Amino acid sequence: MASLSKDRESFVYVAKLAEQAERYD
Repeated sequence: MASLSKDRESFVYVAKLAEQAERYD
């Protein structure tokens, strides 16, 4: 389960970066 939560964290992290990139653009 630890890896699952870690994958979710990385997914949220990437999603935030993508959102910021869209706003910045």
